[in-house]
Amino acid sequence: MKKTSKILFAIIAFALLTITFTPVVHMNQPVVAEAATKVGKITGLSNWKEVELYGDGDGVDYRITWKKVKGVTGYQVKEYEKEDPSEKWWSQTVNTKRTRYDVQFSSLYAFQAKVRAYKTVNGKTYYGPWSKIVKKTVY
Repeated sequence: MKKTSKILFAIIAFALLTITFTPVVHMNQPVVAEAATKVGKITGLSNWKEVELYGDGDGVDYRITWKKVKGVTGYQVKEYEKEDPSEKWWSQTVNTKRTRYDVQFSSLYAFQAKVRAYKTVNGKTYYGPWSKIVKKTVY
């Protein structure tokens, strides 16, 4: 093989390897490190505790608390409730920045909740795992 052929072959091989192993980044898509998208799990989740939220004596209020998770945007609470034992569970998801969640219903039979942390990076939301479910039967 001539010297120019060897050089040309080496340049082509280098170019093919570079193209094959170079990650593709789109112009409008920011690169986010994997560590920046990891969300910690909820720890220190308490059982439901009776609290007096407004001092109005209108029913019993309940609260759960948990430990703050470092580097998150907020928390999501998935609450399940029902007013009668024969009913199906009704649920709602609430976003909060606090490390507590209050339930303020006097007519409920039972309720339960689970919590997870979330983080928003470059407009995309990443979620941590759900906590255990904390249950409470009122009467």
